[in-house]
Amino acid sequence: MLIEIFHIWNVTDRFDQIARASGRIAGVQLSDSGPFPRSIVDRLPPGEGVADIVALLRAIEATGYRGSYDIEVVSDDGTLGIASYPDSVWRRPAEELARVCIDNSLVMLRAAVN
Repeated sequence: MLIEIFHIWNVTDRFDQIARASGRIAGVQLSDSGPFPRSIVDRLPPGEGVADIVALLRAIEATGYRGSYDIEVVSDDGTLGIASYPDSVWRRPAEELARVCIDNSLVMLRAAVN
């Protein structure tokens, strides 16, 4: 099972679902969301939205998960042909976007395991 924070952050029973996935989690994808995402290609870097990522990571870690985390920021700037958001994070310089994603993710992961 792959847990994508973007798809679970606002689900009512998200913590119960994570607990039930114990032993079956193969990976976790980190991203964030605005309060009302415009589509599935409207993701934000971890830490730039409203998802309580630290709480979700704590729940995931509580299952015994010790696998990898990756970052998936899908933010269409017109490239995908789904949407063309003028505020797409894909319009940022790639190095800046990567640095923000890595730095914020590390802060949240550290907070979740301490």
